[in-house]
Amino acid sequence: MSVRLTNDTIYPTGDEVAVPYWISGKVSGDRPPPCSYYTLTLVDTRRAVMFGGYTKTGRVNDVYIMTLDGINVNFKKMRKYGLWPKKRSSHAACVLNYDQEFPQLLMTGGLDENIQALGDLWLLSVDLGIWIKIRDHETYLHRWRPSMSCVSCAEKTASVLVFGGVDKDGHKQSLTTVLEFKLVDISGEVPEWIMDDAVVLGVTSVFSKPIQAVEDGGVYNPC
Repeated sequence: MSVRLTNDTIYPTGDEVAVPYWISGKVSGDRPPPCSYYTLTLVDTRRAVMFGGYTKTGRVNDVYIMTLDGINVNFKKMRKYGLWPKKRSSHAACVLNYDQEFPQLLMTGGLDENIQALGDLWLLSVDLGIWIKIRDHETYLHRWRPSMSCVSCAEKTASVLVFGGVDKDGHKQSLTTVLEFKLVDISGEVPEWIMDDAVVLGVTSVFSKPIQAVEDGGVYNPC
């Protein structure tokens, strides 16, 4: 197989069987600054939501809607109004109803500007740009770097697993939490997901040496 190089893009030529290769698309819109420890969550077949993270100016709580058009990407920064989550990094997020009407982004945990673990739980209406605080200062959610995934989503119910992470004292965890949600229809308004139950499974595994989240010379080193 032969290839043709154009700047940083590789294109296959001829009729030979294609092999994996990288394609560089165009990026437009409100491009976010260099960032780490953010979440980027696919909410439907064309859009993803970027939230939070750590930049050279510190932690942020910005929301960007990333829209895919072929190989091209457009970023749009969401305007802040009403209730809004604290600035954070090393949090977790997932979507409750992927590729459905009115997708909802669920977000929890992370480290705040004072490098303290957060234990709140938020729901973002992606199309309306509205955050709803579901829980605040919950012991079973006080962690950073957890994983979170929607493992079951029916027409009006959803189950979310939150696993692992590091607690507010710096100890790694094997704690598993199951969050149950149900969809409530509000006449004349967008249907709203509300939390129905939270079940904590397993126990916390405490290691002898806590992990510290520190900032050293302006470079974020969470471990």
